[in-house]
Amino acid sequence: AVAAVARCAASMDLLKAVGGKGTWGLQRRISEVDAAIRAQEWTPHGYRILGELLYELAREAIGLGTSVEDAFDDGTVAAAGVALDDNPYSEECGWDYGLAVAQATSNSLAAFAASVDGHDPEGSADRLERLSLDLDYFAAHVFGGLCRLGEQEQLQPREQNLLEALQGVCTWSMAAVARSVGYQRLSANVVWEWSCRDALWASVLVKGVLSTAIKEFYSERLVLEPSELWALQRAVLASFLGLASHQVAFSEEDGANEVSISRRNEDLVRHRAELAAAMTSSHLVEVLLRATDLEATHDGPALAAFLASALQPELAVCGPDCEISAALEQATAEVLLGGSSPSAASTIAEGRRASAALTGALARHAGVLWGILAKVPGTVMTGQARQALLRNCADLAYFVPPHQPGAAWFLDACLGSSATAAEGYSNDPATLAPLCLLAANSGLLPGSGGVLVATMSAVPAEVKAAVSERWARWRGPVRQEGLIQWGMLLEVAAQCKPLAPEPVPTSAPAAPTPNRTRGKALQDVVESAPANFRCSLDGQLMMDPVLSPQGVVFERTALAEALGGVEGICPLTGCTVSLQACKRLPDLRREITKWVRQQLPAERPR
Repeated sequence: AVAAVARCAASMDLLKAVGGKGTWGLQRRISEVDAAIRAQEWTPHGYRILGELLYELAREAIGLGTSVEDAFDDGTVAAAGVALDDNPYSEECGWDYGLAVAQATSNSLAAFAASVDGHDPEGSADRLERLSLDLDYFAAHVFGGLCRLGEQEQLQPREQNLLEALQGVCTWSMAAVARSVGYQRLSANVVWEWSCRDALWASVLVKGVLSTAIKEFYSERLVLEPSELWALQRAVLASFLGLASHQVAFSEEDGANEVSISRRNEDLVRHRAELAAAMTSSHLVEVLLRATDLEATHDGPALAAFLASALQPELAVCGPDCEISAALEQATAEVLLGGSSPSAASTIAEGRRASAALTGALARHAGVLWGILAKVPGTVMTGQARQALLRNCADLAYFVPPHQPGAAWFLDACLGSSATAAEGYSNDPATLAPLCLLAANSGLLPGSGGVLVATMSAVPAEVKAAVSERWARWRGPVRQEGLIQWGMLLEVAAQCKPLAPEPVPTSAPAAPTPNRTRGKALQDVVESAPANFRCSLDGQLMMDPVLSPQGVVFERTALAEALGGVEGICPLTGCTVSLQACKRLPDLRREITKWVRQQLPAERPR
């Protein structure tokens, strides 16, 4: 790994990017590491010295960006979202440091990760803590570069190399953490702490790891990748899918004071809203689904639980489009949270906005999502795990309903196997009740026939009554018009009562206001953007604004996704529109970038 950094330091590309002073600083750090390795002092003290030198090497590489001139262009700036000063798109915040700096940073992190081997656990933990802060300052640039490069259909060779280098920055960062704590102990809490409790930075890191392709041994490697990449990806995926849990949301508690259950519920709503918004902003959905699909039967239940938590179905019980007075909205919010709070209404509104944005992102991949979930019910699952899966899927169907063939496939997987019949699930109200709700939310009605109709028609009266009772206690959103028809099939009254969410367990130890001074720079920039800097379609901060012939401003990539190509129907005006007819707005783009750079912390690693 040190040799790979040395090759980067000796390259003309890096010299052009950062000048002689920048390359000399990196080469000096490499010489110090080489001297320590040649000394062969394999004692606790020697490992500590070597670890510290490798940390300084990584820090030196991370700081190379400060030496890059604003006008620098190595042929990757257009694809990464920035361009030369004489170009109208020059002011955007993206990866504007070039390929060589990205490769040097990635390989230096690989060298640092090699030092995290258990010989100096306390020193490694301290260095990891410092490294997380060093990385945090250019999180916005990694975010911009990964998003722009990852969304393009075709990349030139240097652009592809830049994408792999930025993925390497994320991958080696997480590899260092996993090696420090051990892969078996890499958890959602660890990932949350490493990302400085910033949902957007956590999403960017995870996206970089999960989107890294495992290369063949004989492939040319300009950027190194961990030999245990597959294990890292599985561990990171499992950890990310746990970020919506109560344990992570309240990880900052110190138990010093007592607070109300409603306050804890409000903190949980806010935490999950941040996760949903971060997934949307980082375009993580497609990568997350693709990674889960590799081992769908293992990771599918966790995916369903995570998405259901992030979408917060308990907030949708009044209907996503209901219009009520401010006073009634405040009262409704307090019922949902379980108590009074001056910020209850705004917190619920924030949760619903984030849920709506995530719903839109998931809807574009609904077929893939339900294809993953349909692979799970046929596996061996305990009763409680199976019931949790079906409850989560019923909630997901409300937000992201599968097409009718997909819903029928899922129901078939739940009820059509001989194993299901043998275990008595076809007569189990805990199984049948959420399946009927899933069908109702999916628009799948009894008139279409299928295995659920056959099953419900054959169950005894007492099972039908038990199913109806479970409907009445259901806490998630339901499309009543569909459920009524399933009730008619059972010859029972079909109604679900919108109830307050389950209170957070425990007797309410303190939940102090989270300390948001650390690690929130990237997310705060995105969330606090002025309205005219946000896309009219998804509300996200624009990086490439365009003006449609109808006078609507969009983020270009968001409009392309909505159109399904280069031409289609505008989702807001209903008019036919093409990307070619949409005028880019360089002045607005320049204003956005200036604003972003003003919001980001000024301090960078020295």
